[in-house]
Amino acid sequence: TAIGWVVFAKKLDRSQMLALEKLSAIPLDATVLHRTAQGSWASTNASARDKAETSRFITDAAADRGGQPRELNTSAGSAIALVKPLRSLTAGQPVVLLLRYPLARALAPYSPLLAVIVGVGVLGILLLVAGSWVLARGVTRPVSDLDEAVRRLEAGERASVEVRTDDEIGRLSASFNHMADRIRAREADLELARDQAEAANRAKSAFLANMSHEIRTPLNGVLGVAGMLSRTALDARQQQMVGIVEESAATLERVLGDVLDLARVEAGRMDFEPKPFDLAVSVRAMAAAADIHCRAKGLGFVLDMDPSAVGWVEADRARLEQVVNNLLSNAVKFTPRGEVRMTVARAADDPQVFRFEVRDTGIGFDPALTEGLFEPFRQADVSNTRQFGGAGLGLSI
Repeated sequence: TAIGWVVFAKKLDRSQMLALEKLSAIPLDATVLHRTAQGSWASTNASARDKAETSRFITDAAADRGGQPRELNTSAGSAIALVKPLRSLTAGQPVVLLLRYPLARALAPYSPLLAVIVGVGVLGILLLVAGSWVLARGVTRPVSDLDEAVRRLEAGERASVEVRTDDEIGRLSASFNHMADRIRAREADLELARDQAEAANRAKSAFLANMSHEIRTPLNGVLGVAGMLSRTALDARQQQMVGIVEESAATLERVLGDVLDLARVEAGRMDFEPKPFDLAVSVRAMAAAADIHCRAKGLGFVLDMDPSAVGWVEADRARLEQVVNNLLSNAVKFTPRGEVRMTVARAADDPQVFRFEVRDTGIGFDPALTEGLFEPFRQADVSNTRQFGGAGLGLSI
């Protein structure tokens, strides 16, 4: 039986440890530790934090029966460590061998390679950014310029794009510049045509105004002579002929008045002279004249004037009566049977506004032709001009 142990040990100096490390090619750090009575693992020349970390590491390693290397962090740095149990010379006092492989020394040979990899990566990123910038300047910049030019062209401004390349973008820019030139040329033609049309319209208005005055002078003579002639001793036949002359001259005078008013409207010289007057007196006068025309055609006439519309107002009485009389004249002209009704009342949404309505039971018109009725020299049907007469200026005025 064994009655004891004899241990032969030799302390290895620094040169011998370096030789062993060189021989194994691994910078190992070996330490033998034994567990004290307090349960910690004895370790000399170590801080309290390192002792606690080492004791925890050995305990965890002992629980791992696979004996896999683990990472150990101490004040000396991180290391890959492995714990191997040794046979203890003292019963109840476990002894372990702690082998440590410092990561700093392990990674030292690879530091230049890591620096090269990082440098290449940074250089690649810089090249990618520079390439993206060049691509943006070469592709997106022309597209942005083209988009901005389109916006300016839509706003009516002069716009063109600088052709930088000969690829698809360059050809598209050249096509845009050609289109912009064509548009500018057409705009110039349209402006010229507009100026010519405005000049022709002004000349037409001036001509109509001059002709109206020129015709009105002899027409007034015809009306004066016919009026004087009607008051002389004439037989029935002569009175009838004089009446025809007076009626034809009056019709011609109304047409000339409408033409003159239209010329003033188109020339922008329609003047208004608002003055105070009794609205009820004006409305009843227009109604009396319309009633005479209705009776002559066998039509009924109804005036519906709301009491709120009675009183003094300030407006251009002549223009008001001109508009209403045109409406009444059209109603009587295009109504072969039935009645004509005129309604006057204050507007529901504005007490300062008066609403005039003229309704009839006449032939009416297609609603699709509504807008055309308010154009000069237009009627709903060309045949109406032959059947009912008129120049088609009343509604336009």
